[in-house]
Amino acid sequence: MKKKTWLLIIVLIVFVINISFFVLVRMAKVDKAVQTRITDQLSERLNAVIEMEGFTFNDKQANISGIIISSPGKYELKVSQLYVEYDLIKLIFSKFENLKAISHIKIYDPEFSLRIVPDGNKKENSEFIIPDITKFFKMLNIYNGTLNIEFENESVKIANKWQRIDLSIKNTKSSDITLSASSGDVSDLLISCLLNKGSIEKAELKLNDLKPSKLEIAQLNSLGFLLDADVSYSDDNLKYSANIKNVNADFAEKKASIDSILISGDSDRTF
Repeated sequence: MKKKTWLLIIVLIVFVINISFFVLVRMAKVDKAVQTRITDQLSERLNAVIEMEGFTFNDKQANISGIIISSPGKYELKVSQLYVEYDLIKLIFSKFENLKAISHIKIYDPEFSLRIVPDGNKKENSEFIIPDITKFFKMLNIYNGTLNIEFENESVKIANKWQRIDLSIKNTKSSDITLSASSGDVSDLLISCLLNKGSIEKAELKLNDLKPSKLEIAQLNSLGFLLDADVSYSDDNLKYSANIKNVNADFAEKKASIDSILISGDSDRTF
């Protein structure tokens, strides 16, 4: 009986603490103040317009809905729901520097549109450094995402839409990443990757029947094809193969078709 009594008391105390936290946050409008602070900081850092329809939080998680982040002519990100689960005590006592106190980030139905138009007069920095993401959170999941990407320069216009994007990242001492996506009715993409302090230890990519949504080349009237690809990387060894099939090109009132172009290779050479 004593054990049951103590258990009931603990449950009541936790309940009272949660209710008190909820009431204090609402009465003091702390959630609105935090929402404004986050919006202002993101807007300044990203040089973008930030909108949030709803923002609520308690001692265990934050819930943000109706997120729009946009930079006109460059990109736009829309997120239906975002949940961030955390250990508030650890965050507070670390002055919000211990981001591993964030246990799980869940992002639902994001839609990201990206338009890339290189500046011919500006030299692009080709160096890309992969950050060590293990210190930012323990787990991250993206559910049912959409990516619209468009690239354009003087010679080429190419665009494609990826749907049903699911992404999972599990951080321990390394980052275990898996991604799946679909394009059109038949094309599927699968990627798995293991990162160690920003370095790729191993990775695999499998792609089948990719047909870009839009492809325009200045010298051609039209060009169509399907692409299969298989890439693997492990122990500093790269292996890849690709099949460009059902190629049809129309140029200068002439037409050409090729059944298949096979390409394969490794870290040393291409076959």
